[in-house]
Amino acid sequence: LEGAEPPLKAQNAAHELEMDHALLAHALLLLGQPLARAAIGMPVGLLERVIGAVDAQKLSKGPDPWLYFYEDFLSAYDPEQRNNRGVYFTPYEVVDCQVRLVDWLLTESLGKVDGFGNSDVVVLDPAAGTGTYPLTIVASAISKAEPLGAGIVSEVATQLGRNINAFELLVGPYAVTHLRLSRALTDAGATLPDMGVNVFLTDT
Repeated sequence: LEGAEPPLKAQNAAHELEMDHALLAHALLLLGQPLARAAIGMPVGLLERVIGAVDAQKLSKGPDPWLYFYEDFLSAYDPEQRNNRGVYFTPYEVVDCQVRLVDWLLTESLGKVDGFGNSDVVVLDPAAGTGTYPLTIVASAISKAEPLGAGIVSEVATQLGRNINAFELLVGPYAVTHLRLSRALTDAGATLPDMGVNVFLTDT
């Protein structure tokens, strides 16, 4: 989905992700190590072939594949863990409505003209999952800034990179949120903080 050249192998996937997500890149690089490859070469090779058969263009044009992935996957794979970890995601339509309502309150009731794009509006998502709330907030703030020009958009995106914080308990969704938020902000022209986006693997 990120545009890596086929055939997809762990090594070139790691290279593609390296700038935006060191954790995923390093995990993929480990799969290329001779000892790791000797131990798990067959299943990794199978995964590479399955992923290589995916039509990335078709997948990227459908509904957001991340939105329900972990909830649906865990409900089939490990329903007990899903229940214990509270892996229940808010539907996008609800998230979008809530973000628009809060943006309206920030603007109309609290005098924050740019809503989530204001420099003193700080956001914390205490259970980020795969990043639906932070990404919807980014989209909302960027769409408000777009009529003002590319320079303002990149300034707002940079500010969002400092002001959006997200916590996630499970390493899979954490990695996905970190990657998606980094990509959304850099695509909008953001200069990210030295330590990257404020997505933390932690128990709220």
